[in-house]
Amino acid sequence: MSQDNGYPARAGSSIIEEELEGYEYTADVKAWETFSNILRRNGVVLEGGGRKVTFRATKRIDMKAMKQQGLLRSYAVARVKRVKELVEVG
Repeated sequence: MSQDNGYPARAGSSIIEEELEGYEYTADVKAWETFSNILRRNGVVLEGGGRKVTFRATKRIDMKAMKQQGLLRSYAVARVKRVKELVEVG
């Protein structure tokens, strides 16, 4: 059984709705200025200039390519969803 949002319903689950909000990124940055400029073109403005950064974006950013270019030491990408769950029925 599928829900309106395209995500499959879980059997026996009380989840009513799941909606993709975007992505959360964590990166260990080597080349801060270049990395920051690339993100700015994607609509993400970073604060500070630390080595480790965490930020969110609505679209998927190609972090793998940036690591291969030597801009990042490491990175992680997490899908962020909004979940509405049925708690009680009377």
